[in-house]
Amino acid sequence: MVQDTKSELHNAAVSAVVGLIQSWVDPFDQKNDLISTSTTKAVPRHITSDLMKAYEIGEKNYATFRNERLENDPPNPLKLFLEVADSNKIPVFLIDTQILQAISDCQETGQRLEMCSCFYHAENNIITFAVLELDLKYKEAFFDEMRQKGFTSISITGPDSTQSSAVTLHYIFAKSGFVVHLIFFYERIGNFWWHGALTLEDIQAVGMGENAKGVDLSKCVTGQHAQAFDKMDIVSRNVDGVTINVPRFPLVLLNQKQYSNFVGCNYTRVKVFQKKNGADMSKVAINFKIRVRTLLHDTKKVLDGLGIRFWLSAGTLLGWFRECDTMHYSRDVDIEIWAKDYDSRIIQAFQDAGFCLITNNGKPEFGLSLAFKHDVGLKLDVFLDYESNDSTWNMMTYDSKENYQQFKVTLPRFTLCWTEFLEMKLSVPCESELYIVESYGKQWTERVKTWDPFKSPLNVVKVGVWSKADSMKFGRHLWECYYQSLNKLA
Repeated sequence: MVQDTKSELHNAAVSAVVGLIQSWVDPFDQKNDLISTSTTKAVPRHITSDLMKAYEIGEKNYATFRNERLENDPPNPLKLFLEVADSNKIPVFLIDTQILQAISDCQETGQRLEMCSCFYHAENNIITFAVLELDLKYKEAFFDEMRQKGFTSISITGPDSTQSSAVTLHYIFAKSGFVVHLIFFYERIGNFWWHGALTLEDIQAVGMGENAKGVDLSKCVTGQHAQAFDKMDIVSRNVDGVTINVPRFPLVLLNQKQYSNFVGCNYTRVKVFQKKNGADMSKVAINFKIRVRTLLHDTKKVLDGLGIRFWLSAGTLLGWFRECDTMHYSRDVDIEIWAKDYDSRIIQAFQDAGFCLITNNGKPEFGLSLAFKHDVGLKLDVFLDYESNDSTWNMMTYDSKENYQQFKVTLPRFTLCWTEFLEMKLSVPCESELYIVESYGKQWTERVKTWDPFKSPLNVVKVGVWSKADSMKFGRHLWECYYQSLNKLA
């Protein structure tokens, strides 16, 4: 009797559980309504239908994309462009940000590129390619064949980064509502590639006609600045069934692109200055330039090795901005780095590279500056820049023999651009003129050979003295550098 009662209880419990499960909504059972978890109401039938058919809808849309954008007959504009480039031996390569990101994501997941639907990420029917200008041996035949295939095109010209003459910067091809943006890269001695800027005004000034109807050409805009990229390996890949050239490591280019803005020397400004003051071609000036180049080359090697970006500052920046040259009467080289990027290994790294530490004043969290002596006989000043709400500042320390005095240098907020200086890719403030006016005033166009860094600048103010406890930690190594230099000569 007891056993029968237990059995009945078990059966009742099982029946209750089964009944509860059967009362739940099966999302894959079209007989029941699909319930929204946020509203607890039944989802409309058309949404339910789309969700049930999500896989089929996705496959259908992708098939349409492949047919219209990759495999249609006659050949679609993308395939036509690549075929014409290949037949004319023009090695174009993909630099489209959206598609490269999709390729990078696909590689990270280990999927095959031909199955990743990367071209589906092309924004607004625009795909961006690049070509090295040196590789355009048959460009006229290439452009002629593009026109024969029904493409309309515009070219954008502008000044080269190394001279004032105009060169071709961009080509934009359009056909049947599809646009290919071709950027011309120019190889530079500093082991990088450069391309010119492209603004919406540049495009609108020329116009594209009916072939680009419905395409938002603002997506072609690269911005007010030119851009610079380290050289990279280009390889052939099968992407979505299309053979195409891409950077071997797409993520490297994508990371560079965030910090790629470039500003070149203004040669018109140089001509105006030299007309008034003359060009300094003395042996002293030429010798100084050679030594500065050696020092900056070694500095770049050290800081690049630590992953620290630096930029030209003070008199070194003024020489670049005003004359595209060095100023031998400045007698040293000035650079700055962000305080947040400071690395405790920096002093040892410079010493390992042959620099001799002269001074280290201040603290990394407040007002640190370093000075090194290089084998070429020049001093390198390294200032840490600190950011406040509306300005940037660094600190100079003056040894008055009685104490160490703090002099604050206040600068406007600025961003960084690459430039080409002394055959190297180096950084400068993008807003260099604002930086220079803050320090030298509107008289920066005048050549001033007598300069006191603590008294002459307009933006330097004495703000206090370092405590004795802090001062005890400051290094004064001038004699060590002197004896070191004697040992090298021995």
